[in-house]
Amino acid sequence: MKIGIVGVPPQEILDKYKGNDFVDLDTLFDFTDNSKAEIYLPKIYCATIKSIIANALTIKLDLIIFDNGYSKCDNGRFVSEILKRELKVPLITTQNNATGRHPQTICESDLELRKKFDLIVDSVIKDVDKSKLKYVEPDYGFWGVPPNDFSILDLFPKETHVFGWARCMEAKVPADLELETMVKEDLPTVFYAQAFCSKNSLAKYLAKKHNGLYVEVDDVIDNSVKSKIEAYLLLNK
Repeated sequence: MKIGIVGVPPQEILDKYKGNDFVDLDTLFDFTDNSKAEIYLPKIYCATIKSIIANALTIKLDLIIFDNGYSKCDNGRFVSEILKRELKVPLITTQNNATGRHPQTICESDLELRKKFDLIVDSVIKDVDKSKLKYVEPDYGFWGVPPNDFSILDLFPKETHVFGWARCMEAKVPADLELETMVKEDLPTVFYAQAFCSKNSLAKYLAKKHNGLYVEVDDVIDNSVKSKIEAYLLLNK
Protein backbone atom coordinates (compact mmCIF):
# COMPACT_ATOMS: atom_id res chain seq x y z
CA MET A 1 0.00 0.00 0.00
CA LYS A 2 0.99 3.61 -0.48
CA ILE A 3 0.33 5.41 2.81
CA GLY A 4 0.35 9.17 3.32
CA ILE A 5 1.74 10.37 6.66
CA VAL A 6 1.08 13.73 8.31
CA GLY A 7 2.91 14.82 11.45
CA VAL A 8 4.49 12.22 13.74
CA PRO A 9 2.02 9.36 14.29
CA PRO A 10 2.58 7.07 17.29
CA GLN A 11 5.21 4.43 16.61
CA GLU A 12 2.82 1.58 17.42
CA ILE A 13 0.50 2.76 14.61
CA LEU A 14 3.35 3.03 12.11
CA ASP A 15 4.62 -0.42 13.12
CA LYS A 16 1.27 -1.94 12.09
CA TYR A 17 1.94 -0.86 8.51
CA LYS A 18 5.67 -1.58 8.36
CA GLY A 19 6.83 -2.69 4.92
CA ASN A 20 4.43 -0.42 3.04
CA ASP A 21 5.39 2.64 0.99
CA PHE A 22 5.15 5.75 3.18
CA VAL A 23 4.86 9.28 1.77
CA ASP A 24 5.28 12.37 3.97
CA LEU A 25 2.42 14.63 2.86
CA ASP A 26 3.93 17.63 4.70
CA THR A 27 6.66 17.73 2.05
CA LEU A 28 6.90 20.27 -0.77
CA PHE A 29 7.67 17.96 -3.70
CA ASP A 30 8.62 19.14 -7.20
CA PHE A 31 5.11 18.30 -8.35
CA THR A 32 3.28 19.89 -5.41
CA ASP A 33 0.85 22.56 -6.61
CA ASN A 34 -0.46 24.38 -3.54
CA SER A 35 -3.11 26.16 -5.61
CA LYS A 36 -4.97 22.82 -5.73
CA ALA A 37 -5.70 23.21 -2.02
CA GLU A 38 -7.60 26.44 -2.61
CA ILE A 39 -10.72 24.48 -3.49
CA TYR A 40 -11.00 23.90 0.28
CA LEU A 41 -8.72 26.50 1.89
CA PRO A 42 -8.36 30.30 1.73
CA LYS A 43 -5.76 31.55 -0.74
CA ILE A 44 -3.83 33.13 2.14
CA TYR A 45 -3.06 30.22 4.43
CA CYS A 46 -0.20 28.18 5.88
CA ALA A 47 1.80 26.83 2.93
CA THR A 48 2.64 23.57 4.70
CA ILE A 49 -1.03 22.82 5.36
CA LYS A 50 -1.82 23.67 1.74
CA SER A 51 0.89 21.23 0.63
CA ILE A 52 -0.72 18.46 2.70
CA ILE A 53 -4.03 18.88 0.88
CA ALA A 54 -2.40 19.37 -2.54
CA ASN A 55 -0.34 16.20 -2.13
CA ALA A 56 -3.32 14.21 -0.87
CA LEU A 57 -5.29 15.29 -3.95
CA THR A 58 -2.41 14.46 -6.32
CA ILE A 59 -0.84 11.23 -5.05
CA LYS A 60 -2.76 7.98 -5.43
CA LEU A 61 -2.99 6.78 -1.83
CA ASP A 62 -4.46 3.71 -0.18
CA LEU A 63 -4.49 5.15 3.34
CA ILE A 64 -3.68 8.35 5.24
CA ILE A 65 -2.38 8.36 8.81
CA PHE A 66 -2.86 11.89 10.13
CA ASP A 67 -1.46 12.84 13.54
CA ASN A 68 -3.47 15.90 14.51
CA GLY A 69 -4.42 17.86 17.62
CA TYR A 70 -1.82 19.49 19.85
CA SER A 71 0.98 17.21 18.60
CA LYS A 72 0.51 18.80 15.16
CA CYS A 73 -1.64 21.98 15.16
CA ASP A 74 -5.26 23.10 15.11
CA ASN A 75 -4.99 23.68 11.37
CA GLY A 76 -3.99 20.04 11.05
CA ARG A 77 -7.04 18.96 13.04
CA PHE A 78 -9.35 20.95 10.78
CA VAL A 79 -7.68 19.76 7.57
CA SER A 80 -7.80 16.11 8.64
CA GLU A 81 -11.57 16.48 8.92
CA ILE A 82 -11.78 18.05 5.45
CA LEU A 83 -9.75 15.21 3.91
CA LYS A 84 -11.79 12.60 5.77
CA ARG A 85 -14.98 14.04 4.30
CA GLU A 86 -13.77 14.78 0.78
CA LEU A 87 -11.37 11.96 -0.19
CA LYS A 88 -12.32 8.39 -1.02
CA VAL A 89 -9.29 7.24 0.94
CA PRO A 90 -9.45 5.74 4.46
CA LEU A 91 -8.01 8.20 6.97
CA ILE A 92 -6.83 7.33 10.47
CA THR A 93 -6.44 10.23 12.90
CA THR A 94 -4.06 9.82 15.83
CA GLN A 95 -2.75 11.85 18.75
CA ASN A 96 0.85 11.15 19.71
CA ASN A 97 1.15 11.54 23.48
CA ALA A 98 4.53 9.81 23.77
CA THR A 99 6.74 11.14 26.56
CA GLY A 100 9.84 8.93 26.26
CA ARG A 101 12.35 11.07 24.39
CA HIS A 102 14.63 9.36 21.90
CA PRO A 103 18.19 10.72 21.53
CA GLN A 104 18.45 13.80 19.32
CA THR A 105 21.64 12.71 17.59
CA ILE A 106 20.76 14.13 14.17
CA CYS A 107 19.94 17.55 15.61
CA GLU A 108 23.44 17.84 17.06
CA SER A 109 25.40 16.10 14.30
CA ASP A 110 28.00 17.47 11.88
CA LEU A 111 25.71 17.04 8.87
CA GLU A 112 24.77 20.04 6.75
CA LEU A 113 21.55 21.56 8.10
CA ARG A 114 19.46 20.54 5.09
CA LYS A 115 20.72 16.95 5.45
CA LYS A 116 19.86 17.06 9.15
CA PHE A 117 16.28 17.94 8.28
CA ASP A 118 16.08 15.36 5.50
CA LEU A 119 17.16 12.70 7.98
CA ILE A 120 14.83 13.95 10.74
CA VAL A 121 11.86 13.77 8.38
CA ASP A 122 12.94 10.30 7.19
CA SER A 123 13.28 9.09 10.78
CA VAL A 124 9.52 9.47 11.31
CA ILE A 125 8.64 6.74 8.83
CA LYS A 126 11.70 4.50 8.71
CA ASP A 127 14.64 3.31 10.78
CA VAL A 128 17.62 5.64 10.36
CA ASP A 129 21.18 4.57 11.13
CA LYS A 130 22.67 7.21 13.43
CA SER A 131 25.69 5.19 14.50
CA LYS A 132 28.15 7.02 12.24
CA LEU A 133 26.92 10.54 13.02
CA LYS A 134 29.41 12.76 14.85
CA TYR A 135 28.54 15.46 17.37
CA VAL A 136 29.47 19.01 16.40
CA GLU A 137 29.91 21.92 18.80
CA PRO A 138 27.29 24.47 17.75
CA ASP A 139 27.95 28.02 16.55
CA TYR A 140 24.26 28.64 15.78
CA GLY A 141 20.81 27.26 16.39
CA PHE A 142 17.78 26.84 14.15
CA TRP A 143 14.46 26.64 15.99
CA GLY A 144 11.24 25.63 14.30
CA VAL A 145 9.44 23.08 12.16
CA PRO A 146 10.74 21.62 8.90
CA PRO A 147 10.28 24.63 6.60
CA ASN A 148 8.09 24.52 3.54
CA ASP A 149 11.06 25.86 1.56
CA PHE A 150 14.15 23.83 2.52
CA SER A 151 16.44 26.31 0.72
CA ILE A 152 16.40 28.46 3.88
CA LEU A 153 18.50 25.73 5.51
CA ASP A 154 21.32 26.23 3.02
CA LEU A 155 22.08 29.61 4.63
CA PHE A 156 23.37 27.92 7.79
CA PRO A 157 26.72 26.17 8.39
CA LYS A 158 26.83 22.57 9.54
CA GLU A 159 27.74 23.81 13.04
CA THR A 160 24.04 24.49 13.61
CA HIS A 161 21.96 22.59 16.15
CA VAL A 162 18.25 21.99 15.58
CA PHE A 163 15.65 23.02 18.17
CA GLY A 164 11.89 23.40 18.33
CA TRP A 165 9.31 21.00 16.92
CA ALA A 166 11.86 19.54 14.49
CA ARG A 167 13.85 18.30 17.53
CA CYS A 168 10.62 16.86 18.94
CA MET A 169 10.22 14.95 15.67
CA GLU A 170 13.55 13.21 16.06
CA ALA A 171 12.83 12.59 19.74
CA LYS A 172 9.45 11.07 18.70
CA VAL A 173 7.60 13.25 21.22
CA PRO A 174 5.75 15.80 19.03
CA ALA A 175 3.55 17.05 21.90
CA ASP A 176 6.47 17.67 24.28
CA LEU A 177 6.20 21.43 24.82
CA GLU A 178 9.10 21.46 27.30
CA LEU A 179 11.45 20.04 24.66
CA GLU A 180 10.00 22.29 21.95
CA THR A 181 10.79 25.41 23.99
CA MET A 182 14.29 24.25 24.97
CA VAL A 183 17.05 26.46 23.55
CA LYS A 184 20.78 26.44 24.32
CA GLU A 185 21.62 29.54 26.37
CA ASP A 186 23.75 32.21 24.67
CA LEU A 187 23.69 30.37 21.33
CA PRO A 188 22.81 32.69 18.41
CA THR A 189 19.55 31.16 17.19
CA VAL A 190 17.15 31.87 14.36
CA PHE A 191 13.55 31.25 15.38
CA TYR A 192 11.60 30.27 12.29
CA ALA A 193 7.86 29.90 11.78
CA GLN A 194 5.70 29.45 8.72
CA ALA A 195 3.35 32.36 7.98
CA PHE A 196 -0.19 31.85 9.35
CA CYS A 197 1.08 29.19 11.76
CA SER A 198 0.16 29.46 15.44
CA LYS A 199 3.77 28.64 16.33
CA ASN A 200 4.64 32.24 15.45
CA SER A 201 3.60 33.26 18.95
CA LEU A 202 6.11 30.85 20.46
CA ALA A 203 8.83 31.72 17.93
CA LYS A 204 8.57 35.46 18.57
CA TYR A 205 8.41 35.02 22.35
CA LEU A 206 11.46 32.76 22.47
CA ALA A 207 13.41 34.98 20.06
CA LYS A 208 12.86 37.96 22.37
CA LYS A 209 13.69 35.94 25.48
CA HIS A 210 16.92 34.57 24.03
CA ASN A 211 18.00 37.58 21.94
CA GLY A 212 17.58 35.54 18.78
CA LEU A 213 16.30 36.41 15.31
CA TYR A 214 12.59 35.85 14.62
CA VAL A 215 11.66 35.18 10.99
CA GLU A 216 8.30 34.39 9.44
CA VAL A 217 8.26 32.92 5.95
CA ASP A 218 5.23 32.61 3.67
CA ASP A 219 5.63 29.68 1.25
CA VAL A 220 9.17 30.31 -0.11
CA ILE A 221 11.97 32.44 1.31
CA ASP A 222 12.40 35.88 -0.28
CA ASN A 223 15.55 37.98 -0.60
CA SER A 224 14.59 40.22 2.32
CA VAL A 225 14.40 37.33 4.81
CA LYS A 226 17.49 35.72 3.28
CA SER A 227 19.51 38.92 3.76
CA LYS A 228 18.25 39.30 7.32
CA ILE A 229 19.39 35.78 8.24
CA GLU A 230 22.76 36.15 6.50
CA ALA A 231 23.40 39.43 8.33
CA TYR A 232 22.45 37.88 11.68
CA LEU A 233 24.79 34.93 11.19
CA LEU A 234 27.62 37.20 10.09
CA LEU A 235 27.20 39.57 13.05
CA ASN A 236 27.22 36.63 15.46
CA LYS A 237 30.18 34.83 13.91
